[in-house]
Amino acid sequence: MLFGRKNDKTIDQQQITQIISTFFELPLERVAAWIKVDNQRVTVTLPFACLSQHQAVLDSIESILSDKVNVKIVTQVAPTPTNIPPIANIKNVIAVASGKGGVGKSTTSVNLAYALIAEGAKVGMLDADIYGPSIPLMLGNASQQPTSQDNKRVDPLSAHGIVASSIGYFVPADDATVWRGPMASKALHQLINETALARTGLFNCRYAARYRRYSVNTSSANSCEWRCYSHHTTRLSLSRRH
Repeated sequence: MLFGRKNDKTIDQQQITQIISTFFELPLERVAAWIKVDNQRVTVTLPFACLSQHQAVLDSIESILSDKVNVKIVTQVAPTPTNIPPIANIKNVIAVASGKGGVGKSTTSVNLAYALIAEGAKVGMLDADIYGPSIPLMLGNASQQPTSQDNKRVDPLSAHGIVASSIGYFVPADDATVWRGPMASKALHQLINETALARTGLFNCRYAARYRRYSVNTSSANSCEWRCYSHHTTRLSLSRRH
């Protein structure tokens, strides 16, 4: 949240809209709803996290306003519209996926998560690789073990601002997870729905999910169909909780 003031000029909402439209290279009609003028106060509500750009936006707006006008920039990320039942306390999901192993899904997910945090977002990470989880190693907390306050939901572990849930926190590193489709799907279902994200306060977080050997068919509004590709193909239907 930033505040600023400038010289003896009046508020021109249309000009502010033009400045923001040009800055983010977006249509005027899209950014017009972000701006609210109330007497000598201008509030710009950005629908995405871009903390590194706040000062530049503020400076551009201040250049056309008087020193009696306060300018405030806030971030309010809205959930992306979808027909799929949402995950509790999660506004948006970013899925990092590939049908092949060893291509950098974990590296991409971790770097993406930390980049979002640097821009002011609240981020959680779900490692959906049941067979070879590496997120705990990349986050530097592979030796930690999750706890539960009520013996029903798991409290996710935190590493440098990211909360994470992974099967790697439950299975010893030297033990192989040799599970067929139904067991792997049940484990993934528990990781998604039985992690107590509400206790972390991450009500506005992104959920950077890493999928390996799984493709998702979201054609049904009440279920999420997973195809598990390991030694053979098993087609599963996994109902999500509301």
